[in-house]
Amino acid sequence: MNDGMNNEKILIHVKRSKRRTISVTVGYYGDVLVHAPLNASREDISKFLNREKEWILKRVEKDRQHERQPLLTEEEIARLQEQALYDFSQRTRRIAEQIGVTYGKITIRGQRSKYGSCTAKGNLNYNYILMLAPEEVREYIVLHELCHRKHMDHSRAFWYDLETAMPDYKQWDGWLKENGAGLIERIPRK
Repeated sequence: MNDGMNNEKILIHVKRSKRRTISVTVGYYGDVLVHAPLNASREDISKFLNREKEWILKRVEKDRQHERQPLLTEEEIARLQEQALYDFSQRTRRIAEQIGVTYGKITIRGQRSKYGSCTAKGNLNYNYILMLAPEEVREYIVLHELCHRKHMDHSRAFWYDLETAMPDYKQWDGWLKENGAGLIERIPRK
């Protein structure tokens, strides 16, 4: 993609997976990643990028101005993992009781692509990097994953249940969209 303003090319990475829709994320330093279904054609992806071009260019420009934060050290990661296991265990137990769901095992990870996930068996995975985010963001992520215990998709019913339990969730989802890439960039690549 060429932004037309300064003729600088933007490198776009495409990641295909078993998903239904195309989405795009702009990394903290202007990296563009397109998430696409396995069967999406190049034309589908190109049309999507053209529709989102203005938003992408604004985000790339903004994100390229950020100062790189240092990668976390092994000691910092170990401390965050320990804090995350305690925090997410307590938070998950409380919220699961509030919304009336059960869950399986809780695992703490340092994924560069997800903040949390819920398996079909009810096992929950949380990203330790969220310990550097506001408490409300962790609350939102736990609630999001536990709502998947009722709806293993992002249907209207899923979003309705989430908003019923946390009316201001969009604020914290927005915080993640705005600041999450900067947190993820601190996780060392393996």
